[in-house]
Amino acid sequence: MRSVPLLLLALCLPLLSCATRSDTPNNGEAYARPKAQWREYYFGLLRTGPDFAKAKAEGGKAIQDGHRTHVAEGIQSGALIMAGAFESVSGKETPVPGPKVRGVLIFSTYDLGDVNEWVAEDPALEAGVFKLEIFTLVAPRGLTFKGREALIQEIIQDSKDTQGRK
Repeated sequence: MRSVPLLLLALCLPLLSCATRSDTPNNGEAYARPKAQWREYYFGLLRTGPDFAKAKAEGGKAIQDGHRTHVAEGIQSGALIMAGAFESVSGKETPVPGPKVRGVLIFSTYDLGDVNEWVAEDPALEAGVFKLEIFTLVAPRGLTFKGREALIQEIIQDSKDTQGRK
C-alpha cells in the first residue's frame, strides 16, 4: 500500500519539472516561440453586463437577435474565428470570479482597434446586456476547427431565413 504514493510521485515528477520550466535556457538567452508557427489572437469573454435585465424585458429579444446576427456576420466576414455561448456540463455554474461568463469570441484581427470597432457595433454590448473582457491568446497560426466552412454556410442560411421572416 505504501508503494502506491511512491509510484504516483515517481509518475508526477516529470510533469512537475515541465510545469516549472523557465522560459530562459541555461545560457541566459530568452526563450522565443517560432514566429512562423504561433500568433496572437484577441480572445473575449462575454460576461453578464450591468443591464442584463434588459435581455428578459420587453425588447430583449430584439437585442439578442441583433447580437446573434452581428456574431453571424462577424463569422461570415472572417472578423471572428469562433463564437459561442457557455453552458454548464455539470449543471453548476463555473466558479469564475466576477459576473457570470456567458460566451466567448475569438477574433482573427491583429488590431485591437478592429476589435473595439466590432464591439461598438454589437447591440447586446451597446445595451449593457453583456460586457466583454478582452485578452490576447497565443495559439497556433491558422486557428480554426473542423467543419468551420460548413458551419459558415449554415449560419448564412439561418441569417437569410431569419431576415425572410421579418
